[in-house]
Amino acid sequence: MLYLDADNRLDPNHVESILAKHREPRADIVTSRRALMGIDGSYLAICLSSDGEQFCDTNCLAVFRPAFAVFAQWSLMDPLLHAIDDRVI
Repeated sequence: MLYLDADNRLDPNHVESILAKHREPRADIVTSRRALMGIDGSYLAICLSSDGEQFCDTNCLAVFRPAFAVFAQWSLMDPLLHAIDDRVI
C-alpha cells in the first residue's frame, strides 16, 4: 500500500524504485525521502528530517502485505498522538 496525500505527487520512476527496494533485499516496509516543493512546483530541497528511521512522512511510506499488521498501530494509537502519527509509527 502506497500513500499519496492530496497535496503530493509521484515523481517519475518512484513506484518502480520502491518496488526494487522491496524485492532486493526483501523489505516489507520501504520508505523514501520527502522532497519539498514550492507552490509553483519547483524543487526546493530534500527534507533532511525524513530519514526513514526516526521519521517518515506517511506519504513516503510503502507497506507490503507481510507488514500489514503495522496498520493496527494506527487504529490502536492513543488519539492524542494522531497529530504526530507518522512519527509514532
